Amino acid sequence: MNKQQLKEIVIKYKEHMPEPAGTLLDILGFEGLCELSDLYGGSALYIPKQTYLFSDCLRQSLLDEYDGANQRDLRAKYGVCTRTVYKIVARNMQKNKAGRKIAFGIRSRD
Repeated sequence: MNKQQLKEIVIKYKEHMPEPAGTLLDILGFEGLCELSDLYGGSALYIPKQTYLFSDCLRQSLLDEYDGANQRDLRAKYGVCTRTVYKIVARNMQKNKAGRKIAFGIRSRD
């Protein structure tokens, strides 16, 4: 059976797929689900919450935009309090001094 035939069968009978496979099929599509299965099939896959998953990117973006006077704008944009903006900036300064990685309020261990 070729991949196109398999795709047609899976889409026609997707309600018979175990969860969360059916939901993943809806979100990723057939090709995306096949790729996910090829990469991680048979293993336990943990997907962290978005707040942690994207925290390093958000922290770096905030730091790149920080100019010393725009704490209120950053607070509104990133949905954090002004104190958190200051903490992120301060921890970044500490990181640069100590060579440690610190992610959006979460200290990571190297």
